[in-house]
Amino acid sequence: MVPPPVTLREYVPADHLACLRVFDSNVPAFFSMDERALYAAFLSALPGPYFVLVDPAQTVVGCGGYAVGERSDVADLCWGMVSREHHGRGFGRALTEMRVQRMWREPGIKAVALNTTQHTVAFYERLGFRTRSVLPDGYAPGLDRCEMLMTRKTVEVVAYDEAWPRVFLQVRAELASALGAASSRIDHVGSTSVPGLAAKPIIDILVETPSLSLIDAAIPEMVGLGYEARGEYGIEGRRYFSRPGGPGLKVQVHAYESVHPALARHVLFRDYLRAHPTEAERYGEVKLALASQHAGDRDAYQAAKADFIGRVETRAVGWWGRGP
Repeated sequence: MVPPPVTLREYVPADHLACLRVFDSNVPAFFSMDERALYAAFLSALPGPYFVLVDPAQTVVGCGGYAVGERSDVADLCWGMVSREHHGRGFGRALTEMRVQRMWREPGIKAVALNTTQHTVAFYERLGFRTRSVLPDGYAPGLDRCEMLMTRKTVEVVAYDEAWPRVFLQVRAELASALGAASSRIDHVGSTSVPGLAAKPIIDILVETPSLSLIDAAIPEMVGLGYEARGEYGIEGRRYFSRPGGPGLKVQVHAYESVHPALARHVLFRDYLRAHPTEAERYGEVKLALASQHAGDRDAYQAAKADFIGRVETRAVGWWGRGP
């Protein structure tokens, strides 16, 4: 299911009752009613940032926050929840990922911790958390207390691997079969598509589609291939899927309609670097240096190389205009 558009904003006192309604909708499956007073007191004296997730009608559909724990390099997710009637629609993932992204911006944070029940352990594991301990009936009879942790993902840039094009060909065949008429073109893009270029071990695949509705209809087939459907995932007009692609390798699929400018931009960037190996070599050197400098901060790594990418894209447009 494609997650609907939602917005994360800071909690204000006027949201108090709406948040309590969200809490009440999750009793007794996910919270004990005995915890309600604790949650109400928490809202009245917040220990850190707290947010509400609102839909286009500005209805509060979820809420959650975080606080820096006793260890200054660990932040704790706290009191995260989505209205019971909105479960299974992508709101929980959006709420968690938006908070985690903000937490990584906090200086010195290396890990995110949370406590939850056994009912949501699998959900958080899909987001990258791992269970550290389980206390049976830790919250209430039938509600175990599960401690989970996510460590900050490091930036890994490796030397070019001759196997990457072969992996792409295999994945393309699978996608063509699964998507059928939903795909009019399937391209290998990103750094692993440029021979000799150092890259993060990620096979990025660009799918051109006549309509995103066709991609949405094919989500069961993509899930059957092991992909996780992530919706737009921060880019309007995109459908994003990801899955492991083998030991140490990841596959990312980015689907856009034929009129979306991202299609031409990704292909042009790839073709320009393929045609200019010296430029590609320089790009690889920049990435290796930045990966070393920002090894524990993916956001900083991406931001640091943005200027170089922008200059290459400008040159690529001029190169294409003159004719390759």
